[in-house]
Amino acid sequence: MIKSAITHIELIEGVALVTVCGLDDDVRKLAQIFRAIANRDVGVDMITFTPQVKNLMNLTFAVSSEELGVTVSAVGGLRREIPGMICHISSDNTAITLTGTAVSEDEKLVSDVMETVSSLGTAVKMICSSVNEISLVIDGHFTDEVVSCLRERYIK
Repeated sequence: MIKSAITHIELIEGVALVTVCGLDDDVRKLAQIFRAIANRDVGVDMITFTPQVKNLMNLTFAVSSEELGVTVSAVGGLRREIPGMICHISSDNTAITLTGTAVSEDEKLVSDVMETVSSLGTAVKMICSSVNEISLVIDGHFTDEVVSCLRERYIK
């Protein structure tokens, strides 16, 4: 593992995850959902989209917990246009972003981060990665313990 692969840890507290399940396999539905949210001036982050069995999809994204009510109202307003849609909400989370220029050079880093977090008994509710970062969402009650452990393990 490249200890210096992670050079910075950033936190965003008060994150809510919204998962929309039961969407049929039509990307226009995603556009409808994000347009309805954007029309309410809500910013969306950490989007994951998972095609499922039988041409159904799940969509998960993060918003500020302060904007959760507006977001749920916007998405709920689409029930007539998107029948069968179900929403699941998880609030009071923390998004932790680990960044560094060498993140993609260590193929074991994502698994090591997961093992580090799981060793504390903390569940990861969402994870996204890119060339320079690994972002994860955890229950906000565990923020201090997880961040302390990650800093100790990865930051020189």
